[in-house]
Amino acid sequence: MIHALLVSVAIAAGAALPCAAAQAEETTLVFTHVSVLTMESENVLADHGVVVRGARIASVGPMDALEIPDGAAVVDGTGKWLMPGLADMHVHTWSEHELPVFLAYGITTVRNMFGAPLHLAWRDEVARGERVGPTIYTAGPIVDGDPPVWPGSSTAMTMDDAVDVVLAQHEAGYDFIKVYARLPNDAYGAIVGTAEELGIPVMGHVPAAVGLSEVLFAGQVTIEHLDGYDIALAPPGQVPSFGVFPKIDPVDLERVAKSTADAGTWNCPTLVVYDKMVGPQGIEAELAKPGMRYVTDASIDGWRANAGSRGGDVYANMVQGSAAARDAVVAGLHKAGARIVLGTDYGNPLLAPGYSAHEELANFVEVGLTPFEALRTGTVEAAACMGDGNEFGRVAAGLRADLLLLDANPLEHMDAASRPAGVMARGRWFPRAKLEAMLDDVAAQLGHADEER
Repeated sequence: MIHALLVSVAIAAGAALPCAAAQAEETTLVFTHVSVLTMESENVLADHGVVVRGARIASVGPMDALEIPDGAAVVDGTGKWLMPGLADMHVHTWSEHELPVFLAYGITTVRNMFGAPLHLAWRDEVARGERVGPTIYTAGPIVDGDPPVWPGSSTAMTMDDAVDVVLAQHEAGYDFIKVYARLPNDAYGAIVGTAEELGIPVMGHVPAAVGLSEVLFAGQVTIEHLDGYDIALAPPGQVPSFGVFPKIDPVDLERVAKSTADAGTWNCPTLVVYDKMVGPQGIEAELAKPGMRYVTDASIDGWRANAGSRGGDVYANMVQGSAAARDAVVAGLHKAGARIVLGTDYGNPLLAPGYSAHEELANFVEVGLTPFEALRTGTVEAAACMGDGNEFGRVAAGLRADLLLLDANPLEHMDAASRPAGVMARGRWFPRAKLEAMLDDVAAQLGHADEER
């Protein structure tokens, strides 16, 4: 039960509300005297209050008109900014220690792109308040041709195979179908048709046998990693190497970008995963970056051992040499009004949980998005992409209480979102001291307790 006495929560002291599952159901918390960036516009609402009841935002309004409910906990937001939590829309998470790390970096939602029953369990535990972590949307196993690119994928070579796979993943409870590179055309068409009948989205790659224009026509919801754009924009007869984009013809790009915008397809470019495709000469500099404290030694050892794969520094130089072309594609898509979401492809080499999403936000600004537009890719656009625009992604009454309390205006200092003063996830409040304790606990689990945050 909530006590009648008003409870004041001091950010500086790092006091935290209980993390029991019942908290989100029972408590009322009010952020007072805070500047609110709702993400509905660039306007910052000065000296506002936000009332959170249970897992939902109950009201948002000016302080001079705000009624603080009896028994509410209060977080003094004087000199701070409040914005929606961020979504990393392309992750591969397989270790439970990663989930609190995402939260500590302000990632309150993730879209998991290769799922298993484990992820269904985590998703439901987070939703019930039994596990600390971001809200999870998850695919099932990747759906590919035979042989698949990745072991553990589901395969579909015929229309009947495709129908069976979609029915099975829908029945299992996965949130969307992820398609991949080797699907035959007929199987792909059957996947899209069956998924549409069942009301489950299709997201993922552009199968080589299908091509970009057909994927756009089919209504696939997302395209990952700018997949298919390299081939669509390459000179006739040229087949680019993976990750290596051709020199872009501006006229061709304008045409393809307009087609993407007209189709309503979201792109999750994951520019940061290409940034991390470095050879032996570049790997140590990447390993020295923040966030590696929360990556297992086994992963780091594996990355070092495989740094020479794909041709080592020669291939890495080719990938990095085509960065300007990839950037041009994202800029062209944005200019055409095509929709973009924030994603990292976390789980791949040299990416850090949570931290890499902020590297990607910086990438978006570098290619021409404003800080507001970049932040929308991980808030409003992420929610709309998942068909949950009235569930998360904004600071508004009725939405899930996924919030970041920041020490600076993120429109002027976007990196403030990478070290929030506090994070609220589904109504559960984690002040900075609690976030740092969670990070230290993860580091200790991994044997990295002596490393700096």
